[in-house]
Order: sequence, then structure tokens, then C-alpha cells
Amino acid sequence: MAEIDTLLSNSLKRLAQPGDAAGVADAIRSRVDAGDTGTPAQSSGFGGGSPLSWLPWVGLVVVAGLVGGSLAPLGVFGAVVTEVATAETAMLTDDATAYLCIEGAEAAQLPAGQRVLAVGRSDDGTWLGVRDPLNVVATLWLPTGSVVLDAGQDAAALPVGGDCPTIETTLAVPVAPAPKPEPTPTTPPAPGPGPGPSDTTPPVITQYYVTPTPFYNDETTTVIALATDNVAVTGVLITWSGSQTGSGSMTKVGAEWRFAYSTTNPPTGAIVFELRAVDAAGNQSAPVKVVADHQFFG
Repeated sequence: MAEIDTLLSNSLKRLAQPGDAAGVADAIRSRVDAGDTGTPAQSSGFGGGSPLSWLPWVGLVVVAGLVGGSLAPLGVFGAVVTEVATAETAMLTDDATAYLCIEGAEAAQLPAGQRVLAVGRSDDGTWLGVRDPLNVVATLWLPTGSVVLDAGQDAAALPVGGDCPTIETTLAVPVAPAPKPEPTPTTPPAPGPGPGPSDTTPPVITQYYVTPTPFYNDETTTVIALATDNVAVTGVLITWSGSQTGSGSMTKVGAEWRFAYSTTNPPTGAIVFELRAVDAAGNQSAPVKVVADHQFFG
């Protein structure tokens, strides 16, 4: 693995341009100059010297690209990326529930050992905002006690934010109802047809994928889907088969439906996830399938 470490170190030195306004690229350059070639991934179960030993550095390279512009103005995969003035690298100490805003709706479940990039804090310091691992333009909020900043990082330097949006209401002045006109005698209308048919149009799953794949040991992979209906999608059912079997329901996060999957069972191989969207009338979409590769090394 010495060759990989050398190539990665050289890449970091090229990416870490002095004077980066976000401070992240300069921090990476300093750690590389000091001989630090990365820390083993915490949640994969692999020791030093494995191919995963340099994964945290890969995360920092992506951070440097996002914040310092090294990956071009459109960021990763062509998505527009918003620069942040201050960011601190950190890691989750326990499994944690992430929220869309402070004490707002639940957004995702993040596993212990997950590397994150802290980009904000609450005014009282009890919450930290981190980049969504699945969406680099979104911020998730976690209780401060579940996150440990890397050595030399300072949460107090992060910008304050995380408040949930509020909806303002305007009180209308009551208006007296207009007097009802006197009824005019009319001939009762002829009976018309009965009530129309109920909703028979099933929903459609338009997009679906799983990330990351492959995933290892007790790591978490997330199944994501988008679905539409002529009225409304009320849920997405998920089952899985292959090296593991089971079923559950996906959770709506914004416009997406998500399901976080992890296992501690040793069988390895392909896991086939089957998704079906459901509407209020009970109509189900045609099933779609997506495959994830799980490897268990003990």
C-alpha cells in the first residue's frame, strides 16, 4: 500500500493550494507535509494497511474540492455546491439520528464511526450541522454529544444556524355573511348517474438507487427512490432477498423516500431490494429492483 499512500500524498499536495479561504485545503496540506497519510476507516472493521486505510483522506480531498474549488464550479457529479466559510472535520462516536433542522423532522440514521464535515453550530453549542453524506448541498443537524471533532478543530469557529423555518399567519378580519336570497321553487332535477369511480391509477417509481455499494461488515447502505402519483404517494414498501432477507417501509425525506440498511450477519453477496409505491386508494406501483453488494470479513 506504500505506492497508494505516495500517490495520494502527491495528489493532496497538488490540490491543497495556499490561501484557500475555507481553510480546509491549507489544513490538508499541513497534515500531508507533517507526514500524516490518513487514519484507518473506523466503521469498516479493517486494520491498518488495508485499501480502506486511506479512505478518510479521500473524503478530505473531496472536501478540499468542494470548498476550495479544486473539483470545478459544479462540484461532484455536476451538482452546484455552496461554499462554506468555515468547516471542521469530525467523526460520530455513536449511532445518531440526523435532523433537517434543530429539533425538526428526522432525516437519516448515521452510524458510529461515520466521518463528517461540520459546517455549523447552534447558538448554545448543543447542536452541530454537518454535510449530508448523500447530498453535499444539504446540511443535517446532530446533537453535539454524538460528534467528536478532530484534533485542532474548534466548533466555536463555526457559523451559527440550524433554526427551523417558521410559517407566519395573517389574521383575517371577520366579515359578516351576505344575506341568503329567498329560495325559488323549482322542479326537482332528474336523477343523474351515480358517483364516479374511485382512484384506480397506480403510482410510479421514477428513480431508484442504493449507495454505497459495495458495503462492508456492519456499515450502512441507503436505498433511495422518487415516486409520483395522480393524487399522492402515501408510502413505499421495501423487501430484500439474496444473502439477507426481510422487509420494511421507507421514510420520506424531502422529495425522496429513503431506507437505511445494515446487518451484522456474516453471509456475503448480493442483496436484492424490491420497491413498491402505494397511494391512498391502495394502488401499488409496478415493482422495481436495485442490487447492493455486501461483504463481511469478520
